[in-house]
Amino acid sequence: MRTFLGTLAAVMASLSIPIGLIVLAAFPASSAEEGDAYIRGVIGIGALIPPFAVLLVIYHGLGVVAARALPMRPCVALLVLSVLASAVLAALFLASGAPLSWDRIGALGAVMALIWVILALGSTVQYFACFKKRPNIRA
Repeated sequence: MRTFLGTLAAVMASLSIPIGLIVLAAFPASSAEEGDAYIRGVIGIGALIPPFAVLLVIYHGLGVVAARALPMRPCVALLVLSVLASAVLAALFLASGAPLSWDRIGALGAVMALIWVILALGSTVQYFACFKKRPNIRA
């Protein structure tokens, strides 16, 4: 039960960033041209939340299994997995829009960093929910 709730909490924590972007985009724009961009941004992020949630469930579910199976501390395993997964997802995102060439490596790093923040937030919540030992308070 602790693993299931930890994975669910990790997915919700990871989804808090895109949902927070939608909330920030809801603030009124200073000009009419920017208002249209905000609306397109909200629609774009909102359309991507369901498939992104499915990817996060798969990622955090496999993260628990891998962290338990790997012969290293779970916090290190989750950190390594988040770096690897963010690199793979960034390459997939960039390759889906245009061919990934060497001149776009800077974009790969920026997209990877943004995805890593989302995955690392969820992995941190998952570590504390699934793997961190609770203090034994028996008096």
